Amino acid sequence: MDQNSISAEGYSPYSKAPFQMLLIITVMIFTCESIVMTALYFLSPSPAWFAAILDSIFLVILVSPGLYLFLFRPLVQHISERKRAEERLLRESTMRGILLDNLPCVALILKKGTREIVASNKAAKQIGAVPGKTCYQTCAQRDDTCSFCLAPKLWATGDPQRLEVEYEGTYYEGIWVPLTEELYVHYIFDITNCKKAEESLQESEERFRTLAEVSPVGIFRTDAEGHCHYVNERWCEIAGLTPEEAFGEGWKQGLHPDDRDRVFEEWYQAAKQNLPFKSEYRFHNSKGLTTWVIGQAMEEREPSGETKGYIGTITDINERKQAEEQIKASLKEKEVLLSEIHHRVKNNMQVIISLLRLRADKIEDQKYADMFKEGEDRIRSMALYPWFVLCPF
Repeated sequence: MDQNSISAEGYSPYSKAPFQMLLIITVMIFTCESIVMTALYFLSPSPAWFAAILDSIFLVILVSPGLYLFLFRPLVQHISERKRAEERLLRESTMRGILLDNLPCVALILKKGTREIVASNKAAKQIGAVPGKTCYQTCAQRDDTCSFCLAPKLWATGDPQRLEVEYEGTYYEGIWVPLTEELYVHYIFDITNCKKAEESLQESEERFRTLAEVSPVGIFRTDAEGHCHYVNERWCEIAGLTPEEAFGEGWKQGLHPDDRDRVFEEWYQAAKQNLPFKSEYRFHNSKGLTTWVIGQAMEEREPSGETKGYIGTITDINERKQAEEQIKASLKEKEVLLSEIHHRVKNNMQVIISLLRLRADKIEDQKYADMFKEGEDRIRSMALYPWFVLCPF
């Protein structure tokens, strides 16, 4: 405690200035005697007993404040401070007891070397912890120390120790913490449920990885920022990238330069509107291989609703794209061919029209001339109409 922080309530003139106190008492006694002698002078002659009584009365009157100030007050303050200290210790002890009793574990204060219990919380008392009994007798129900106990290491190094162990079908987490030179604290947590949950999660992840590895489509997972942290073997085959090349933002570099900006924009819009992502795009690797894929992805969410990341698939559509290109090329060839046929047929019909017109001009019978004229008009109509649209091939 800082010397300047001592309160006025704890101030004691007796403890701070003993010589000053002695001087004050001497002055008070001298003053008392002077007053008594003066009174006796004016009351002379007076009996001795009267002088003694008068002397005592004045002495008590003058000395009493000094006795209270320098003797009784420090004693009262000392008792009050001690009482407050005891109450403070009691409150702290109560709070520590409440804290320990509400811990979800067994908590023991033990002696170094012997492992004897000095104090314990409510959970420890429920399994039979009592002062004088050892921790291994209480917790492990055995007469010798546990082989996995790290208390000796704690005693040797003074550093806290931690251990997870399976004992008789139950998983425990043990923590050893130094307390004093002679005592240490031992916490024992039952983590069986946590272990089972971890094992279930590991089994689930293993099943996912097994399914992902045998899946005919490429599977990938990213974090919320789009950094890839998992791709299966099929994804690597389709994209033409290794897992190391795909991790992080490497998969972005694998996109075809002509598709990259479009894919980023479609991904951003899907994430912004909380919609599934779906798009057709190309991967282009360093070997010059280009692969068309259809990519799909959905959000993975935390229980709190926050976006944890994305999981998605890519499907190789190279064969489909090649077939579409072949169909487009074939249709274009047919359009050119039909256009050429139409052009030639139109020219031939124009020749026929010209021949009919020449023949009609030489016919004198109007009936036959009209028939030639009608035939000419029909052929002209056929030449103007794109008849090839009705062609079955």
